Amino acid sequence: MPTLAYWKIRGLAQPIRLLLTYAGEEFEDVQYEQGDAPELSRAAWTDVKPSFNDILDFPNESLKEDYFKNVQPMLALFEKKLGNNDWFVGNKPTVADFPMYELLDQHLRMKADSLDACPKLKAFLQRFSQLPKVKEYLAQDKVKNMPINNKSAAFK
Repeated sequence: MPTLAYWKIRGLAQPIRLLLTYAGEEFEDVQYEQGDAPELSRAAWTDVKPSFNDILDFPNESLKEDYFKNVQPMLALFEKKLGNNDWFVGNKPTVADFPMYELLDQHLRMKADSLDACPKLKAFLQRFSQLPKVKEYLAQDKVKNMPINNKSAAFK
């Protein structure tokens, strides 16, 4: 059985969780939890990190306000790419749809009106979230309450 190891947040692992669930693939979901304030210890991860190869750290995004000023043209391109199709590639969900769902859902969680100019993207989110296995997964309390980012991040 494959193992997915990531922080106890949605973050970058959520599209992978969604894809594995949709595909009916059983997997172990190992989740590392950051310590509480004021230390916000990352020891849960850093203690095991040396046992993994090729781990990269990525810096956080720009400030929220600046980000949403600049993201609208990119969202418009996604809206255009989706067009009148149900899915981004082909006539059924593909691997491309899973990170797109997570990306767009996080935008709505950060700023509820961020997709108001993109009705096709909003319809895509609704359609994707209603896929039977995905809907069942998203309905779980542990998933609904999972933060997007770690405790030390400005946006949770």
